[in-house]
Amino acid sequence: MKLQGKNLTGYYSVREKLGEDLFTEIWEVKPIFSALELYGFFFKATAKDWRPDCTKELLSYVRETYNLQHPNLVNVFECDKFEGRVYILTERVKGFRLADYLASKEAFTVGEALSIIYELLGVLVYLHKRGLTRNLVTPQTIWISPHLPFLNRIRLACFGYQFAWGSGPSDVGGPALGAYLAPETRRPGSGAVDFASDLYGVGVILFRLLTGELPKKAGTEDGAMPVVQADKRLREKAVPRDIRRLVMSLMKIRAAQRARSA
Repeated sequence: MKLQGKNLTGYYSVREKLGEDLFTEIWEVKPIFSALELYGFFFKATAKDWRPDCTKELLSYVRETYNLQHPNLVNVFECDKFEGRVYILTERVKGFRLADYLASKEAFTVGEALSIIYELLGVLVYLHKRGLTRNLVTPQTIWISPHLPFLNRIRLACFGYQFAWGSGPSDVGGPALGAYLAPETRRPGSGAVDFASDLYGVGVILFRLLTGELPKKAGTEDGAMPVVQADKRLREKAVPRDIRRLVMSLMKIRAAQRARSA
């Protein structure tokens, strides 16, 4: 994408490319009339590549987050289309993604893992009360700012990535990202997507924090690790029984069997 120097809606200037993730290119964006520093997430797929209602759903979903105020939520400034591509402008978070943190550390202590999950559940409660449930909870959408005090270190980027996922082939992103998606989000007609779908992602993140691996196994249906094997891995890591039960309850295949709220 050739975006450097482009002007967005007359208020923002695109500076330089900072990187990319599965769905987007990430650019430095500066408001023309202020000193704020923003991230610009420009989706790689054009609107014509998505299913007809996907762009509309994503724009509507993200715009609902404009006025949300929560210490664990990445603030969104604008969501629109530019040259056929959807983009999202957010505050520039000082920190790094949980995915990068996981890459540098094999496993976390129970205390470290629970502190991350505690903050994550707090922001999900806030979102769920406002009817926002399609949040694609993965290490790619969670930011950590270690310089901040407890209860303010975790930031969730509520970008509606579920809509981008649903716009293409079911295997887009591969097993690494698909592992965090609840079964009902991957199978059309298999059930409603609600808060239980977000909690499935929380369970997978907690499993990975505690064991250093994903609860997936090649060669099985949906790549899912058998329940007995997943529980065994938690036992091998000396995870307390109550925490093991929590993890396994969050990763239930059937949404109705998971916790009913964050």
